[in-house]
Amino acid sequence: MKSHPEHFNLYYDLAILLTNNGQTKEAIKIYNKIEKQIGVSSQVSINKERIFLYEGDLEAAIKELKKLIKKFPKESKYYGMLADLYLSQKDYKKARKIYDKLLEIDNNNGLVHLSLSEFYRAQNKDEKAIEELKIAFKNKDLDINLKLNIFASFLSVSDENKMEKEFLNLLEILLETHSENARINTVYAEFLIREKKEEEAIKYFKKALKLKKDEFMVWRELLFLENRLEKYKMLITDCEEAITYFPNQAVLYLLKGFAESRLNKNEASIKSFENGVSVLIDEDELSIQFYTYMGDV
Repeated sequence: MKSHPEHFNLYYDLAILLTNNGQTKEAIKIYNKIEKQIGVSSQVSINKERIFLYEGDLEAAIKELKKLIKKFPKESKYYGMLADLYLSQKDYKKARKIYDKLLEIDNNNGLVHLSLSEFYRAQNKDEKAIEELKIAFKNKDLDINLKLNIFASFLSVSDENKMEKEFLNLLEILLETHSENARINTVYAEFLIREKKEEEAIKYFKKALKLKKDEFMVWRELLFLENRLEKYKMLITDCEEAITYFPNQAVLYLLKGFAESRLNKNEASIKSFENGVSVLIDEDELSIQFYTYMGDV
């Protein structure tokens, strides 16, 4: 290795191969040789940390992360990895200490506040966890899909009745921060339906579809909601637009025809039903509905 430093990548690949073959002790030896020559590096230490965790050697894993922190004291991700490791072991005191250090280094990092939210949630301190989520959700640089996944995770394990207002507040923050994101408008509309605010939900489904027209399931949710609220004129108009994007979806013609029949537009209704039947593909239940409605008209 000394005589051929350009071959470090070959040694690195060898260490990975040894790891994949279950020869972790040999892999660690190779990583140590690399480290001796080039010094502490992220690539080597993180791979060693993963091996130590796999083997259950927590102290060795912690040592690797501390080495990285010492080498790169301004790199927040290594503090986060160490704090998360302490958190996984329910060592809340040490985890809190690292999170505090993280805040000193990068208070505006949304990921830090997401980690703090998880820190509080692990201790069943939901109110403090929510406060950290609010800070994270206001961060425009944090990925919206990550935020929504975290929100869904929190929703699934929390007392929904107790935290209902807080959940709505979190979604309102997301909507304010990412108003032009179709998915957040859809999620907000769905939450409004759960809150029995169906008229308001229509507005946000339509906003989502304005931003992203080719989401059939969002069209479906909107149209069934309009049907449930007996907004038949609106339903006909929106079905017509949806059909331009999804001309082979029979259910769109079914809803349009039903709305037309409720408004006594019988000829148009029959035509819609016939168009729907023409695109049916082995949908026996839907077929029955078409012919039943046609019979009623």
